[in-house]
Amino acid sequence: MASSISDFIVDGGAEGDEAVPAVGAVPAVGAVPAGGFVSMRTAVIAVVVVAILLIAYYLLRKEPAGAAGEKYAAGDSPAGTLGQRLAAAGWMAFLSPTCGYCVKQTEVFGGGFFPAHTCNPGDSKCSEVSAFPTWKNSTTGKTVEGYMDRQALEALV
Repeated sequence: MASSISDFIVDGGAEGDEAVPAVGAVPAVGAVPAGGFVSMRTAVIAVVVVAILLIAYYLLRKEPAGAAGEKYAAGDSPAGTLGQRLAAAGWMAFLSPTCGYCVKQTEVFGGGFFPAHTCNPGDSKCSEVSAFPTWKNSTTGKTVEGYMDRQALEALV
C-alpha cells in the first residue's frame, strides 16, 4: 500500500527521471520557475520605459518663477510681485509684436502681470520710442532701452 499520494505520481521513464508534480500541487516556498517570472528582455524594456517616462516628466514639468523650491499661491510668484512693484513705481514696458527681445522680456515675468504697452505703427504712445523693448517711468521721466533681466528690473524699484 502507498504511503502518500506522491508514490503514485512517478513517471515511468528512464532511471534518474524525477517525479512529475500532481495537478494543483503548490511549489515549495522560494521556488522560481525555470527562466524566472519575467524574461531578461522584458525586464530591460520595462526599465527603459520607466526611465524615459521619468526623463520626460522632469523635462516637461513647470517650475514656478523664482528660486528653486519656493512655493507660491496660485497666480502669485516673485515675477508677478515684481510686475506690481514696477507698475506702482511708474514703470511701463513698450514692446513691439515683431521683436524677439520683447518676447524674451515677457518671459522674465513667467506669465505673470507686468506693466506693458504693445506698440503698433502709428501708435501715438510710442512716438518717442526708438528701440524695443523700452522701459519708461511716468513719474521720473527716466527711460531705459533694451532687454532687462530680472536682476536689472529689481534695481529699478
